[in-house]
Amino acid sequence: MTKEIVISVSNRTEKEFGNGIQSKLNKIAPFTLPAKVFKAYLELYLVENAEMQELNRERRGKDKPTDVLSFPLGNSINLPEILLGEVWICLDELERQAREIGHSEEDEFDRLLVHGYLHLIGFDHELGEREAREMQEMEDRCMNCFDEP
Repeated sequence: MTKEIVISVSNRTEKEFGNGIQSKLNKIAPFTLPAKVFKAYLELYLVENAEMQELNRERRGKDKPTDVLSFPLGNSINLPEILLGEVWICLDELERQAREIGHSEEDEFDRLLVHGYLHLIGFDHELGEREAREMQEMEDRCMNCFDEP
């Protein structure tokens, strides 16, 4: 049975982002989704600084915008279909970071989406050095898959 990640996008900005994300996520589904999961759903919100700052303040107590936030739903991973949760990407921060890093906005979008998605499936770089390294390795593996035809 084929593994699939179904994404619903709510773009609350005037900017266009996210072309081809469904097919990109399905490239990484086989090696990222838990063994018993064959279909996973996630919601993606694209927002600007003000909305992200408010969300970051409400949910994390940090009164500043951030690039990406993830809110897992905590479903059982023993079901064939699960609701993963929400990923919120701030397009203003995305654009700023892409300029600072020196890569395209599309590459930064992909990186933030993967980062948020990995948090939904249990990765957490804030737990320690080993966990941060594991998450970075998986993030790199996912990004490499996006480059494959």
